[in-house]
Amino acid sequence: MSTTTTLQNNVRLRVFLILVISIGIRALRTLAMDSVHKATNLLEINYILYGTILICSLLPFKAAWGMAGVAALTAAIFGGSVVALGSIATYRCVSALHSGCIQSSPWSVLTLGLAGILVVLDLYQSWNIYQILRAPTIVQSSLQRIRILFAWVLPFGWLVNAVLLYKSEWSITVGLHIVADPTLIVMATSKETALLMIITAALIASDTMAFFIVKDSLASSAILAQVALTVSAGLMLFMPKSVIKPEDDSKSRTALQPSTLQPSESRSQKDKLIYRKKISGGSRAPPKSLDKIHF
Repeated sequence: MSTTTTLQNNVRLRVFLILVISIGIRALRTLAMDSVHKATNLLEINYILYGTILICSLLPFKAAWGMAGVAALTAAIFGGSVVALGSIATYRCVSALHSGCIQSSPWSVLTLGLAGILVVLDLYQSWNIYQILRAPTIVQSSLQRIRILFAWVLPFGWLVNAVLLYKSEWSITVGLHIVADPTLIVMATSKETALLMIITAALIASDTMAFFIVKDSLASSAILAQVALTVSAGLMLFMPKSVIKPEDDSKSRTALQPSTLQPSESRSQKDKLIYRKKISGGSRAPPKSLDKIHF
């Protein structure tokens, strides 16, 4: 079975995949039937749930993972409702042989297929979170969480730069993420904590200035997301690096006892025996007889 650390990282990375599929659903539903378009509006609630899962996965508490599991199950229920309602509406519309329904049916089926994939991923998320909760101790690494957070920041940085370059509004304040994000992802597991703090502080300062300079609404929203994720990554630098399982620590101690204690005990016993033999050997001298003593 995978370790809890691997499961945690998979849950966080899978949220990003789910959001990419959700964006694809939003783009395709404009070509689908009106009933499917209305049904997929329920998926907008899932954005809040996915954010809850991501935030809870970064907290070093078991109760937070329980809340993340509830959020994943809720997202699966909403997604299943969308697939059920959209499938019924599509079947009725196609059965009525309306020309508009037949033309838009491929897009409706594709949209519902992506929504079905979301349901499967949400259920798989719930199963992974259940495996994490079953573990006796949740092992977490703050450095791994920093790497995950900056992996999330990376696409927002590229999005901001692409939008501003297209509109000829690019500035140096938004270009720092292009170099800094990959650097922090690579150096997240290193011991250069001071350097990581300096780069993170520089990113927060540049994003704050860019937010007041940039006028595009999409770029401004992406910059806000960058600030939130970068601040979260900066806070992770002050959290403990890992949690050691108690049973592993006790096993290691018991494994060391035979090799460290037994030789010392055997040596001390041998020394005691030699010392006793010397004493006994020295005390075996024959005593002087009393008749040879002259008064």
